[in-house]
This record gives sequence, C-alpha cells and structure tokens, in this order.
Amino acid sequence: MLFGGVYFKTQTFNAMGNRVCSSLLFMAVIGTVTPTAAFVLTSHAGKDTSWIVDISRVSACILLAM
Repeated sequence: MLFGGVYFKTQTFNAMGNRVCSSLLFMAVIGTVTPTAAFVLTSHAGKDTSWIVDISRVSACILLAM
C-alpha cells in the first residue's frame, strides 16, 4: 500500500474481489480441516480410517473446481 501510494495518488478498494478471495480462503480451510479432523477423531478410537482418503479426494476435487 505504501509503494502503491507513491506511484498511484488515488487507490481503490474492490469489495467484490475481497469477497471472492475470502470465500476461496474459507473453502480452502474447510477442505483442509475436514479430512484432518476426521482422521484425528477416528485414529485415536482405533477405527478404520480408509474412508478418509475418499473424503480427501472429494474435497480436493471441489477445491480444484473452485
């Protein structure tokens, strides 16, 4: 912002761009936390964790589509 202010005297803020970036960041966090939380919760109980790979792949495809 400092160097942009030196070159451009008037700066603008794009609210729509901010919303899009915030939404994509939120989706990335949810897509990362969901398989991790499922693994942590089921691995301590000694249950089968093979289904977590499917959740991870589906979330990766959704994030790729976004």
